[in-house]
Amino acid sequence: MNSERGDAIAAAAEACREKDAVGFASLFTFDGELVLAGGQKFKGQEAIARVTAAYFATCEEIGIEIEDIRYDGDRAVIEWFWYSRDRSTGKSKRRENTIVLHFQGKAIASWRES
Repeated sequence: MNSERGDAIAAAAEACREKDAVGFASLFTFDGELVLAGGQKFKGQEAIARVTAAYFATCEEIGIEIEDIRYDGDRAVIEWFWYSRDRSTGKSKRRENTIVLHFQGKAIASWRES
């Protein structure tokens, strides 16, 4: 089961790199929840696709390096480095994120960033 969840995590990273908001949202359960580091919450695939599309539109490019993934039952904790370049300013950002995922089967039920 962890390999299927690992595939979902890899697909999420690739969707972000490709700025594919619909592909990213499709990895969630129909009523999945996305909680961003600032505390904003989005529920459901449509809301997740909308907010990620809006963010991706501000990025010229996105890079992700997965450092570590730990599994515990239906939960995974990811540590990754996120690189992005702003479309309007050209400025680059680099952040280290910790993401806690809860799965229902192969789908992401919740994604919480810090």
